[in-house]
Amino acid sequence: MDRISQQSMILVVEDNLKDLNLLNTELRKITNSCICLTEGMKALMLVQVYHPKVIILDMELGDINGIQVIDYLKRNPVTANIPIIATTSKVNKSFCNFIKKLGVNACISKPYNIEELIKVILKYLD
Repeated sequence: MDRISQQSMILVVEDNLKDLNLLNTELRKITNSCICLTEGMKALMLVQVYHPKVIILDMELGDINGIQVIDYLKRNPVTANIPIIATTSKVNKSFCNFIKKLGVNACISKPYNIEELIKVILKYLD
C-alpha cells in the first residue's frame, strides 16, 4: 500500500494498549504521521497543535468518554470539521446513529477489521 502524504496526520485515541499498538503498527504502513494517545484530555490539547486530518476515537476512554471528546471537538470552530472515526466494542445500530448525530463520520466495531478501518480512513485523507 502506498504511503499517504506527510500532511495527512492521524490522531489515534485508544486506552487499550494492545489495540493502540495494533493501530500504530498498521497505520505506520500508510503514513509516518500518526500520533497515538491513551487519554482523551491529552487528545483535546494536541488536536489544537497538530490539526490532524482524521481522528480515530475509542468511545470508552479511561479519563473522559468519547462523547465528551466529540462534543468539545464539534463545538470548537478550529476542530469542528476534522473527521472522527469512532471505535467501540459496544457497536449497535442505535448507538452508531446516536454518535453520528453528534458529528462522528464513521463507527467501527472492535475487535478491529484492519482492512475496513484503513478503507474508511483513506476516505478522509489526501
